[in-house]
Amino acid sequence: MQSHGEHLCRAIAHALSVSSKNSDSILRILSTVALLVRLTPLNALAPLLIQSGIFQHVINALEDDKASGLILAAYLEILARIILAEPNGFLQIVHESARVQHKDAHRTLEETLDAFWRNFDYVGEARRRKAVAMAAGALLTTVGVDTSLPWRPHTDLKGSSTMLGAIRRRV
Repeated sequence: MQSHGEHLCRAIAHALSVSSKNSDSILRILSTVALLVRLTPLNALAPLLIQSGIFQHVINALEDDKASGLILAAYLEILARIILAEPNGFLQIVHESARVQHKDAHRTLEETLDAFWRNFDYVGEARRRKAVAMAAGALLTTVGVDTSLPWRPHTDLKGSSTMLGAIRRRV
């Protein structure tokens, strides 16, 4: 990831942007992203997901009412794999993504969690359903944002307890 990660993530982001929303190719791309999340340490991958726009694409795609259930499930799996890798890291990614887009981090987290719960029923495959359920549980047991991660966002994370309160209210 150190030598080719940036190029790989830019290529994936480009493929996501030019692919049809309900095509087989988008499912293959999303499977690749899920595998990438599973294989790469989050502290190395998180900045690449944010800078390339992949993370924001995943968040935005969950809001698409016309996407097929299989595709929504694939997007949810990506979020679930990030959460399972590092729940605090997920909160930081949401926070940093909001900062980059000049949005409120708490609102972005709330919208992300709302999409997460709203689309849960689309996850039919047992492996994915288990990952999404485990991710929800991991978020509920998260104590706060770990500010010791090397890719820590540039902003202050004092509001992490409020973010976690939003998570717990969603369940």
